[in-house]
Amino acid sequence: YHAVKAGKVGRDEWVALLKKKLIKKGVSAEQKREIAYQLLDAGSKKTAEKVFLTLVEKSGPNGSDIKQLLYLWGPRPKQWALAWLESRVKRARDIASRSQWLGLLLNHGGIARVVTLVETLPEKDREFPIAGRGWVALVQQGDDPGLAREIRRLLATKKTIPELRRMATLVEGRNLDNLERKIHLVILEQNPEEGYAIRRLGFLSFNSRLWQDSKRYLEMVLAQNKGGWQVYYYLAESCLVLKERNKAGDYFQQALDMIKAEPKKSYRMRVALGQIYY
Repeated sequence: YHAVKAGKVGRDEWVALLKKKLIKKGVSAEQKREIAYQLLDAGSKKTAEKVFLTLVEKSGPNGSDIKQLLYLWGPRPKQWALAWLESRVKRARDIASRSQWLGLLLNHGGIARVVTLVETLPEKDREFPIAGRGWVALVQQGDDPGLAREIRRLLATKKTIPELRRMATLVEGRNLDNLERKIHLVILEQNPEEGYAIRRLGFLSFNSRLWQDSKRYLEMVLAQNKGGWQVYYYLAESCLVLKERNKAGDYFQQALDMIKAEPKKSYRMRVALGQIYY
């Protein structure tokens, strides 16, 4: 190093000497690590990366070598680097290690890869919360198209009701009503009595001016004895549009009685009262 600084040895010559050291027999991991740092000083980043990649094989997701690699790759690693992290997830021998690699991939721009990877894992090894973290990251980034794309893809595979509920919760209120409706319909295919899905389908249908669907789903909610003032109010509005005035009047009265019984009325309640009296 000092000879290079003094101009006695050229940088290319120094790099060549360091590469020869790497292939000598008996070179320890610590020595290879030191050579990698010297290669970085010599401006040979690619060779240094290769050394750290081999060192990570033993040091794992918590060692200094992966930290150095991630530092070299920066906040937006290239696709080959993300592919390498993905390969480490697949090769992980236990759940703890797999979770750590998934976390690294997630935190360095591999959100879509994480969501996809979880779906390819064996059912017994699948840690669904990791996929959920990927979705939450998409939400936090405001990437609604990305979120919708991933969820549509996952809907094509078999999902449990808890997984479907998580999807629905993430898209709720994000101008993805059609997607949310599709998720709830898939839930009802598995359990036709799923109350929250029926309720949301009623409200989503109302927002989309699908009056017959709104009326049908909200009456199903009432049949389950789960109707609050909002269910009665939206049901009344739907019946009014459908020219079922007697039913509308009865439902408006139910909504009115429930709102009046509340000691502290929310803004939405006060708006609904104004609409009913109007």
